[in-house]
This record gives sequence, C-alpha cells and structure tokens, in this order.
Amino acid sequence: MTDPNAIENNPFKELGKIPENKYHDGYTLDSTYITVRDGVKIAATICLPKGLSPDEKIPTLLTQT
Repeated sequence: MTDPNAIENNPFKELGKIPENKYHDGYTLDSTYITVRDGVKIAATICLPKGLSPDEKIPTLLTQT
C-alpha cells in the first residue's frame, strides 16, 4: 500500500533549497609544509576554489593518510 503522505514526506523536496554553487571557475592547488608543535613538518596540499576572496570563510574537508 502506498503511503498517502509520501509526497509530503519526500526528503528530496529540500534539494531546491540548496544554494547554487558560486565557484564554477575550478580550483587552485598549492603544496606547502605545516610545522607542528614538536617541530615536525607535515606536507599539505591545499585545494581552494578559484575566485575565493582572502577573508571569505568556507567549509573545510581534511583528509589524512
């Protein structure tokens, strides 16, 4: 039997509320070393969207291997 509220309870209806991605120009890659408290240098690759202003804050994804 089909739930009569299935359309109303559809989680995908929220997709229309997601803001449009304003970074369509690609990204830049930068490689650097980060010195931690004990003096060890950790290699880091930083990937940022092109067109990002220096004072703009964006969500961050950290991947460690």
